[in-house]
Amino acid sequence: MDARDYFHKPTTPIQRHYEALRAFYHEGLRATDAATQFGFSPLYFKKLRVEFAQKLRNGIDPFFSTPRPGPKKRATKNETVRRIVALCKQNYSIADIKVSLVLTPT
Repeated sequence: MDARDYFHKPTTPIQRHYEALRAFYHEGLRATDAATQFGFSPLYFKKLRVEFAQKLRNGIDPFFSTPRPGPKKRATKNETVRRIVALCKQNYSIADIKVSLVLTPT
């Protein structure tokens, strides 16, 4: 796919929604023209506009969410990791390591 086609011929529904709304609000395309260009009925495009405006009023970004930060530290305790590595060095199988960890928790 050509880079220009990515924007002019969106393939996923969410991208089609975004591009149609962008054409309407940013480029000033009439609602019926935007709906037709992106393959929506005028009534469905009206529904998209209403839902879009409602989400914005509620402080929700309908297209670009801010990623939540991941965990700051490891979920597995360092002692448990050391035990797993030691058991691996002794050629224990994964099943044996699981049993060992369950039988002797830290």
